[in-house]
Amino acid sequence: MLSNRADFRTNNQSRLLVTDTSTIKECDSSASISVGNTSVVVALYGPSTPKYSRLEQHDKLTVEVDMVRDSQHSQKLSMDQLHRQEKVVCKYVSMLVQNCVLVHEYPRLLMYLRVSVLRNDGSLLSTILNACSIALMCSNVKLSFVPISITIATMSSEESSGDVIVVADPSLEEENICEASCMYTYKFSSDDNAGLLMCNCSGELEHMSDDPRFCERMASAVYRDVTEQF
Repeated sequence: MLSNRADFRTNNQSRLLVTDTSTIKECDSSASISVGNTSVVVALYGPSTPKYSRLEQHDKLTVEVDMVRDSQHSQKLSMDQLHRQEKVVCKYVSMLVQNCVLVHEYPRLLMYLRVSVLRNDGSLLSTILNACSIALMCSNVKLSFVPISITIATMSSEESSGDVIVVADPSLEEENICEASCMYTYKFSSDDNAGLLMCNCSGELEHMSDDPRFCERMASAVYRDVTEQF
């Protein structure tokens, strides 16, 4: 079922994705990404020898993640909400890096990622993870695959009582009224075949999609958008 949303998108339509890899000059790699009005910047430092030996792992790379926010974004959330959001973001960024980077190629070294949220208008976690993926692609780090993330949400249909619709790339307004939302990360290799890497879901998921390949096709479209901009 297709119906217009507040921003005139159809249910399966994502917002315009714009990337830039020259945002920060002082780091080893960086990426900014805007998806509609959601905008984030990721700065990547390393791999390099850590200042403190406690950050060394003798057999693989250590990954450290920090998240910073501008005042406009912070003012809209309570301290508890900010803390929970930061914890989730750091967890999934770390998982993404440790899965796609050949970490055993970099023993005793440290990679540090600083995530800056400039504006949140929905699908924030997938936008952050895609910015991390772009920063990794533009670095000299060895990757086993390219991770691409997407977000979908389920909402009550305004056209038919009791029906549930699935929308791609929900805005913040849609996330605030949705019944459930889920972030999926897929891994893409040279053969362009996608495999599910991880997900983060909230709410009732039974109506997430009647089409099991809906999310995979959505991720493939984002993968094409990202790779075509380099």
